[in-house]
Amino acid sequence: MFLKKPISRVALVFFLNCVLGAIPAALADDASGTKGQVTGAIDRPRVVAPGYSTLLFDPPDPGTYSLPPIAEAPDGPVLATDGSKARLHDLFDGKYVVLSFIYSSCDDVNGCPLATYVLYRLYQAMQKDPELAASMRLISLSFDPQNDVPEVMRLYAENFAGKGADWLFLTTESNEALDPILAAYDQGVNRVYNEKGENTGQISHVLRVFLIDPERRIRNIYSVSFLHPDLVLADALTLMQEAAAGGYKAAAGEVKPPLRTRELLAQASHSPPGLPPIVLPEGQEMTAARVDLGRKLFFDRRLSSNETLSCAMCHIPDQGFSNNAMSPPTRQVPTI
Repeated sequence: MFLKKPISRVALVFFLNCVLGAIPAALADDASGTKGQVTGAIDRPRVVAPGYSTLLFDPPDPGTYSLPPIAEAPDGPVLATDGSKARLHDLFDGKYVVLSFIYSSCDDVNGCPLATYVLYRLYQAMQKDPELAASMRLISLSFDPQNDVPEVMRLYAENFAGKGADWLFLTTESNEALDPILAAYDQGVNRVYNEKGENTGQISHVLRVFLIDPERRIRNIYSVSFLHPDLVLADALTLMQEAAAGGYKAAAGEVKPPLRTRELLAQASHSPPGLPPIVLPEGQEMTAARVDLGRKLFFDRRLSSNETLSCAMCHIPDQGFSNNAMSPPTRQVPTI
């Protein structure tokens, strides 16, 4: 295959992390006869996210908890690996969708490679279970359209190609087409520049993977500390059992859009019931600009002390561990 753009060394590292690292674990599972769970530990030279290894606790049994809808899953124009145009909602196609935002040159093992590894483990589970494969679809959407052209995404797809499961690799025509999608999904992305103001090709972002039901509702959002194939699979099976029992009956107004700056300002001036009013230092008025700065500090991991973590990697706005009805507070505990 001939590409319009050469594959970078970082992209090759990405493939080695995701593909070669996943194969030994898959073979180990096949040899042990493991079925119904996506497991397999990988030896790594550094501390890695829990998603690469066996869970330290038993995941909740599917159907023993509920996942209330979080928000409507937004739509947007995308490009398939053959360059054809499509829309996200059409590609959801009435299935249970696991949607991941990635970029090919990500060199953070706990970033995009983690998301792709987890989707690969789900892909293997789907190949072993025809009923699961018929109901689920995996989607990896790049947020680097300049480098991740359809040919590059097609190369990714061919490395993960197989029969009996459905995994789409998508990109967009431009940043102009991409940005509304990222904003709608609240997927923060910041391109990194060096001291000379030159684009380094690196992108700072918070890892977010979405579980979407056939009604195009977001039912769970995963980040580094609790993105694990066993948990995602349990959630997907829970939604399938829910549908078989008649579907989730949402209360009026339960699905709400994410808070925006104006709404945050309004909440700050009128404290929620049970909470004391916000006391501001003299001369320090709360403004939209300061709220935006606080959001940036919360989501942008470049501003953390070790340049790899952000508050949002462990603390999910409007979503706590109880949303998954899990007894251990796995969502609130920093695990890496």
